[in-house]
Amino acid sequence: MTVPNDPGLLLRAVDVLAGPRTEMAADFYRRLLERHPQLKSYFEHSDSAALERMFVTALRSMMMAASSPAEFAQQVDQLTERHQPRNIKPEYFELFTEVLLETLADYGGDAWTPEVEAAWRAVATQTAGALSAGSSSAA
Repeated sequence: MTVPNDPGLLLRAVDVLAGPRTEMAADFYRRLLERHPQLKSYFEHSDSAALERMFVTALRSMMMAASSPAEFAQQVDQLTERHQPRNIKPEYFELFTEVLLETLADYGGDAWTPEVEAAWRAVATQTAGALSAGSSSAA
């Protein structure tokens, strides 16, 4: 799946984050941990408010960087560096992606079009793949 590089599409995709960001981030983590309780240990010592801020900031940064392969790769590398010390099992990134896309769809409203969904799916899938590969190589 190719990451889109259409600036207009990417801006529309970022618009999905324009709603109640804190509520969306909190709902995402609630859904993720309810469905996949095996992930709770990764968040035990996390400040939920800081985690929610980082979540939305990281999503926005990833989508905005998607128009430049070099910038996107740099963003992915930074995320990989932050996640490697946590020794996250590679398959958990796919679980994250599934819940992320569902949450974005629920909060996206009219901004969640098939094109926007495809853009988010491409960015999330490619990012999760890189994080998973980074996690595998760290193990």
